[in-house]
Amino acid sequence: MPIIRSTIVLAIFSAALLLQTAPALSEVKAAITQQVNELNKKNPEMVDSRIEITTIVKHPERIKVLGLKTPTGIKMKSKSTKDCGGNIAVGSNCKQRHNFLLDANKQCRLDGKYAMKIMISCAKGAPKGACKPRKA
Repeated sequence: MPIIRSTIVLAIFSAALLLQTAPALSEVKAAITQQVNELNKKNPEMVDSRIEITTIVKHPERIKVLGLKTPTGIKMKSKSTKDCGGNIAVGSNCKQRHNFLLDANKQCRLDGKYAMKIMISCAKGAPKGACKPRKA
């Protein structure tokens, strides 16, 4: 089964969040659903930021995050994805929540462009022919 690679571009400007998906991914719905600044207990002068991106695709398609490109001086510390599970009907919405913990490295702001690199593939055990990857 072919795997499609693409990018979802995020822009964060002083807590105003913008999201843009590649035109070839028009069937993928995406939104920035959380931005939380958390105190770094090891170093109280630093603040970590947790960003949650929620995506929706049709089951059995899945989005796998390959990485997050960040502005200079901001590093991704970790990433995780909560999947919709596999016990849903083919063609139903699959909502995935992708969480990123960012280390601003004493930057005052998280302003800049971010790019979430993804690939679209089929869920494990998907019925043959039920998953139709799109060109990106």
